[in-house]
Amino acid sequence: MLMPRKHIRRGGDTTSDTNDGVRHRRGRPMKRVDQLKPSRTARTIRANLIHEQLTAEVEPRKKVSALESLPVEIIEQIFFHCLELDLPRASVHLARALSRPSVYSVLVLFAFFEADETSHVETRHFSPATFRLIGFDEQRRLQEAILVTRWCTPEFLQSCIPALNRLAMVRHWHRERELLTAARSAGILWTRGGQSAQLADPDILLPAIDDEIGMQDYFSFGLAIPDIKWLGAVTYDSINTSPSLFIKTTYLSDHPVRSQPQPKEVWLERLMKSVLAVHTIPEHLVRRKTWTYRDIGLLRLLLSALGTRDSSLPDNKDWGPIRRGPSPQATFEGMANAVREGNRMALEVLIDVYNSIVKHEYPDQPLPLRLFHLVCERAQDPAKGTGLQGSIISLLLDNAAEQVPADDEILTHWAIHVTNSAATTKHHHITVATATRLLQHMENQGHPSNHHAIGARDGDR
Repeated sequence: MLMPRKHIRRGGDTTSDTNDGVRHRRGRPMKRVDQLKPSRTARTIRANLIHEQLTAEVEPRKKVSALESLPVEIIEQIFFHCLELDLPRASVHLARALSRPSVYSVLVLFAFFEADETSHVETRHFSPATFRLIGFDEQRRLQEAILVTRWCTPEFLQSCIPALNRLAMVRHWHRERELLTAARSAGILWTRGGQSAQLADPDILLPAIDDEIGMQDYFSFGLAIPDIKWLGAVTYDSINTSPSLFIKTTYLSDHPVRSQPQPKEVWLERLMKSVLAVHTIPEHLVRRKTWTYRDIGLLRLLLSALGTRDSSLPDNKDWGPIRRGPSPQATFEGMANAVREGNRMALEVLIDVYNSIVKHEYPDQPLPLRLFHLVCERAQDPAKGTGLQGSIISLLLDNAAEQVPADDEILTHWAIHVTNSAATTKHHHITVATATRLLQHMENQGHPSNHHAIGARDGDR
């Protein structure tokens, strides 16, 4: 049976796309732009990039040295054995292993605890290190290396004072016991108040070594860390509870020889010693471009501890040179920077360093006149104020008046300008008084003394 022929509808050869509404003819839909095959140029560039990535040399993983691969505990022991502070700077791994407060504390004890071959040492304070005696030169080198680090602050040194205090007390407890025992056995008498008597029994005179309160009472000098207000972590309320930077220790002093030298008579002397055995003050501590309270506190702490050293004491007579201070150039540079920023406290501690150390090691290097001139130059800058001018000039006059000539134009101009000023503030009155004192001193420098004047008149006759 023949089927009727189908009629083709008009418009039946197109269809609509629901996505973009465009009508297309029947058949395979067209690809989107992002689905089209890349151009030959793009394919070549991509192929070359993939080839370079596949054929490039892979950087080998950084190898860890034999030292770095060791356990941290062994690295610590190696470090404590060599005491070389450049070791942590050799690699990040070593720095991470050794940069801890417990390691820093051990370094401070090694550097600042004073002992000799006969000393009794409570070694538990050096844990995790093993205590060993190091020489004077090695200890001074270690101090110089520690004092340039960023972690060596007055607060951190203060945190080590309790251990240093205990180490010093134990050492001198044994020394005093042995000294008194030997003196009693030799029949040496103790002179007190004009009367001679047998030396006290060490078991009665000395406290029990495990009695912490008794040990503190016996050795305490009654002084906490000096200039405590400059050490930020310490307050006035903690002065009475802070272990002292100084201790009192007993020595035998020979009594003047009488007509009968036997039996020998001695005094018992209680002398002050610092538990912080400072052997050096490095130059960078005085050559500061800017001064902070922390810088001043650290320098003052070291200077106070160093000032109590005495080479005549029996237990450190063989330690070689007692002090090694900064050079005059470094000290004067630090003073100049302190004057420029108007920091009187910094200038004061630097002058103490100069008077205590530098002046004795370099007697031909007086304080420079330039420091006076810097104060006058600073006075010409209104932004820096004039409140501390008189105080700083007065401090310099107290320590270097002999360096001021009678005809110095800069100082004369400054003093006359200050005395003629109409200001009435409290600081200005202090500055005027200093300027008047300066002019009087310069006038005295310009006139010979009465003794010389009389001598000159007698010579004319």
